[in-house]
Amino acid sequence: MVHYFADNTVDNDKGTFLLNNAQFYHDNFQGLNIVELLLRFDNSQTPRFKEITSIIRGIHKFVESSDGFLLRIIDKEIHFIDCLDYHLKLNSENDSELKGKNWTTI
Repeated sequence: MVHYFADNTVDNDKGTFLLNNAQFYHDNFQGLNIVELLLRFDNSQTPRFKEITSIIRGIHKFVESSDGFLLRIIDKEIHFIDCLDYHLKLNSENDSELKGKNWTTI
């Protein structure tokens, strides 16, 4: 949404949400100033390096939270078996090759 020549807008709901949570973003994302970011966006200016790094930090925090959530709720043993099954089938020419492997020597 913020690349040069972008013709995008921040709708009122999102803008209000960002402004209402400006202190959170400032405290948790290296001093990100939402007011300045929105002003730059409204004036079709590209974000500054500091704003970009703050946004990337937000993305990393989201991924970290998502990973933590998924690791708490998935059955790790079933997931491991599914991954192993997928990998073995992906690297085998056919089912008979897969069944014919001597798994004790691998």
